Amino acid sequence: MSLTDPAALAARRTFEAVDVFFSTTDRRGIIRHANGTFLRLAALREVDAIGFPHNLIRHPEVPGGAFRLIWDELEAGRPVSAYLPNLAKDGVRYDVLATIVPVEGGFLSVRLRPGLRDLEAEILGVYDDVASREAALRQEGAGRRSAAERGAALLSRSLARLGYGSLSAFTRTVLPREVDALVADLPQAPARVEGPLRPVVDAARRVVAEASGIAARVEQLEAATQRVALEQDNLTPLVGDLDGVRQELARVADLASDAGARHLRERTGDLAALCDDVIEGIEGLPAERLREALADLALRVAIVRLLAQMVARFSVEVTAAGTGATSRGTELRLLQSALARQVEDADAGSARVTELLGVVPELLAVTRSGAQRLAHQGEAWAAELALPATGEALGGAAAEVGALAMAAEADLASAADGLLPLAEGVEALHELGTQVGLGAVRGLVERIGDGVIDVA
Repeated sequence: MSLTDPAALAARRTFEAVDVFFSTTDRRGIIRHANGTFLRLAALREVDAIGFPHNLIRHPEVPGGAFRLIWDELEAGRPVSAYLPNLAKDGVRYDVLATIVPVEGGFLSVRLRPGLRDLEAEILGVYDDVASREAALRQEGAGRRSAAERGAALLSRSLARLGYGSLSAFTRTVLPREVDALVADLPQAPARVEGPLRPVVDAARRVVAEASGIAARVEQLEAATQRVALEQDNLTPLVGDLDGVRQELARVADLASDAGARHLRERTGDLAALCDDVIEGIEGLPAERLREALADLALRVAIVRLLAQMVARFSVEVTAAGTGATSRGTELRLLQSALARQVEDADAGSARVTELLGVVPELLAVTRSGAQRLAHQGEAWAAELALPATGEALGGAAAEVGALAMAAEADLASAADGLLPLAEGVEALHELGTQVGLGAVRGLVERIGDGVIDVA
């Protein structure tokens, strides 16, 4: 039965937004830890899960190519998110968005209820198509590994058609939106959790709130950067015009040199060099690098929000289980360690964003100044070419030089005005501020670490 079959969809086990759950594995995929929600949804006892391969909950209709792409990301050291139908031990299917991050000695997988239902349905349809292609390949004699590799290539092309250049791009785009949906769907948390883990729960909830504020700010910066990148792309015709001017100036310099007009040749060469600088300034503005840095930061902040929510959820779970329950201190410390690592990664990403937010306006200011000098010097250069004495110095080349000068002058004059929309976009970006800090989040995560260090 396909993943999108109406009967299969109707028979799925459902769960609430608050039911965020996790498991950890070693690097071979053997389960080391799992919380109660994982065990409940998978219809497993702890003894049936710990020490067994994580693929014991793998749904047979999910194509092998999906897992091949996931492993490729993990082996490259990158976090990855994917919609995954699972099959519980009792035969009931439950669907999740799985986010897997590398941790010391293995991987941490946090799962939540999918919130972007239309996108999930679209991906499940892609899985059905890829799974059928893999099945056909196996019937033709291909092994499972070979079929999965072919399936991974098919899945990558399908993701590209949906606008995601890779599974990494899918993760960067989708996880922040899914975490937004999760936070919006969560019920109002109890004001206070009693017991020794109360400071941990309080700090974790504050991390979610602080990181949500950072996520909103990053989203604003992404929108402003998108505008800057668009305006930069819109300058492609201007760059083409300036490149044409550069060639015209080179021709004028050659004619002046042939005529022995040394001063005119040098002045024209200076103008050509300035034209080069303006072109390099336009093309070198790191808007795309900033956009990529912001997308990476958005992903890291989303993972921080997700892991902090998991810390809070699991701490409440441990508190509710009481003192007679199985020891969970190891799992709490593992979650806190993973959270701390993601905060470090987000902090590094924040530093990159802050640096680029400062560089973009500075580079544009230099480029605009160059464009203004280009217009001013171009006007003076054209006026000099129009002088009778210059015409006499150029001799027979005067007519061609005059024609070239007329063609170049208008483009030189328009360069500064052409940069105005880009300048307005950069100014709007700059007004949002150049600092994206996680200092408060770091302090809260340290507080969580202090709170779980002695938990049995």
